[in-house]
Amino acid sequence: MLEPSPEPPRSPPGVVPSLRSGEGCERIAELYERSPVAHVLVTEDALVVELNLAAAALLDVERERAAGRPLPALARLDRAALLRRLRACARDEAPQAVELDLTSRAGAERRVLLDARRVPDPGTDARLFLLAMTDVTGRRPPDEALEAVLEAAGATAGVLEADALVERLTCAAVPLLADLAIVDLLHEGGLRRRVVLRHVDPSRAERVRALEERWGLLPNVAFSSLQALQTGRPQLLPPVAPAYLEAAAVDAEHLTELVGLVLRSWAVAPLIAPETGAALGVLRLATSGVRRPFDPQDVALAGRIGQLGGAGLAAARAHAAARAADAARAARAIEQARALEEALRSLLRARGGLGGASALGADLGRAVERVRAVSRELGAV
Repeated sequence: MLEPSPEPPRSPPGVVPSLRSGEGCERIAELYERSPVAHVLVTEDALVVELNLAAAALLDVERERAAGRPLPALARLDRAALLRRLRACARDEAPQAVELDLTSRAGAERRVLLDARRVPDPGTDARLFLLAMTDVTGRRPPDEALEAVLEAAGATAGVLEADALVERLTCAAVPLLADLAIVDLLHEGGLRRRVVLRHVDPSRAERVRALEERWGLLPNVAFSSLQALQTGRPQLLPPVAPAYLEAAAVDAEHLTELVGLVLRSWAVAPLIAPETGAALGVLRLATSGVRRPFDPQDVALAGRIGQLGGAGLAAARAHAAARAADAARAARAIEQARALEEALRSLLRARGGLGGASALGADLGRAVERVRAVSRELGAV
């Protein structure tokens, strides 16, 4: 008689059962657990089986208390719409996506893109569904989003100091498009100068600055920055996976900092001078936490901000060059006036015999005083 097959091992909390089988299952489970995308495993009645860390943060629930409870009760979302998607997914065996309004237990209102997929469970015959929830709060139709960016970035119009212009420019990106913005400007010889590092959380801005000073940017961010400068086009990076952070980390401390910042998605846009096409700088944007990753629409907006920034920087540099040229011309005029003053004084001394009674001496005296006054006026320019 054949021995009965042993019962499949039960999965630890927070891990999808189907991910626990096969070679390398522990590694896959760990990646799922720490994925920046919120995942919830539910039954066909929308009862929660398990959820990962990102889902617990999005819903603002304790994972141990979520199991067995209806997802709509935890998140206050449209139960009927969710059940329709789950049943359509079960019937057609195809992924189903829908946008729903969600309110967390703390009262935070969000708009989420919910992607439902049926997954097998080797331990039971139950129908289980894996829900991937992406926060799309604040996403606007393309025309509205572009209008908002232009309105915010329009504050740079007429700003003729490069640093002040870039400071205002990043206000158009954070928090409208991103949680983090970094701007470096290029100077002669290709040298870069950090102008702005802005984060929605100032304490995290300091952490990003300290991390970059010690270990540098992630290799994919640095490479995409170079590509953007060389091609003049914005770049969309793939979402940052836990496995990539582990591969990029220099040591355990570096990995801890990278994971703690939760920078899950990056986009890079060059700042290009419109007339010459020269690269003037680079804008890097990142999202963090449960905020949705960048999509092509966001990257197009980042590119538009880069164009506005490039035009503004070109105007600011042209203004600075014009001021420098004016200052140089004024300096040359001052030198010429002083030389003329000295020449007139020498002539006056040579004609000393005429004295103050001489009409010529008086004229020369007045000429010297006039030249001196002109010199003072030019020095004030």
